Amino acid sequence: MPTFPIVIVGAGEAGISAAEALRACGYQDRILLLSDETCLPYQRPPLSKECLQQVGSVGIPIKADDWFAAQGIDLLNGAIGLEVFPEDHLLQFLCEGSLQTLRYQKLILATGTRARRFEAETPCRYLRTLQDSSQIRRDLEDAESVAIIGGGVIGLEVAAASRGLGKAVEVYEVGPRLMARAFPEPISQVISDLHETHGVRLHLGVENLVINQRCVSLGGVPIEADLFVAGIGATPNFEIAETAGCSIDDGIIVDGQGQTNLPAIYAAGDVARIWHPTIDAHIRIETWQHAQRHGAHVGRAVLARQPDYAVLPWFWTDQFGVNFQTVGFPGLADTTFSTRNSTTERATYIHMRDDRLIAATTVNNGRDIRPLSELISRRWSGDVESILSAKVPLKALVQEFSKI
Repeated sequence: MPTFPIVIVGAGEAGISAAEALRACGYQDRILLLSDETCLPYQRPPLSKECLQQVGSVGIPIKADDWFAAQGIDLLNGAIGLEVFPEDHLLQFLCEGSLQTLRYQKLILATGTRARRFEAETPCRYLRTLQDSSQIRRDLEDAESVAIIGGGVIGLEVAAASRGLGKAVEVYEVGPRLMARAFPEPISQVISDLHETHGVRLHLGVENLVINQRCVSLGGVPIEADLFVAGIGATPNFEIAETAGCSIDDGIIVDGQGQTNLPAIYAAGDVARIWHPTIDAHIRIETWQHAQRHGAHVGRAVLARQPDYAVLPWFWTDQFGVNFQTVGFPGLADTTFSTRNSTTERATYIHMRDDRLIAATTVNNGRDIRPLSELISRRWSGDVESILSAKVPLKALVQEFSKI
């Protein structure tokens, strides 16, 4: 039975960043990286953007093909992790139809998420993999009309890409506003206005939406569309962690080091429900930046204890040429202010909880993200007018608050 000092299950941003961090720290022993896909690991953000613009688009590799060999990292494609036996440090997986077992010393689970699906078989496409994106792009060649089920980031990015190709697009969202998980109400309104300006028909607060194998209907009336795409969230792939006995709660629960309740097993990226000191609570974060940074943090923590992970979640989306960025925890905010010479083309919003800055959002104004991130990390609180006013540069405000 082969033995590997460190095994990483999942070759997305988190898994590769963990492996890269191990090598950067001088670790020289063997690293095995298991990927459940058969192609070179690729970046996921372009799948709902650039990859929908052209038939035959190929994925953008996270690392070049020769990087893995140069780093001495064994990449095993088509390997699906099945079960972990923690007492014996054994991992069982399926590869090319063959059931295999190996022994590990340390195990990092970076298994990510999968597209949430409707329980019944439906005529909807889902977008999570390069294969999904390629199929939707081929479908768009023959489609004149597109119905998007779900007003989150994936649904709206597909809507924007479809309109860019001249398709008629309608979005159906059961909630009262768009992107409610990512943004407070004022930003949702900005996004709604943007989509409607570009010809997307929005249906919010939808009730009696029925989706089954035959059709999609609203209030008993079939919805007419050539292509249906569902973007209704993501489900963490924690099943293999359950077999080991890891604590689970909408993800694999880990501490500030990325360690599970089992001493030799760690989890990183989208699948991990991390303890975040800024909010003193566990949270699961589904962003590209978090997967990279948390994966690297866990890679280092496997070798030696690190300061607890405290990077703020940061998220961005481009829709119809408009860039939206948010940092922090907007879902915890109770008040939102528009700030700093905001206009219809460029704006910055700050999100407060009581008198504490908890998050910030920019529209075509990403330069404000870094200084506002500093203030959020430092738990800034006080007179909100000092941030709202454009008279004092944000960098100066950061420096002033740092002296306190």
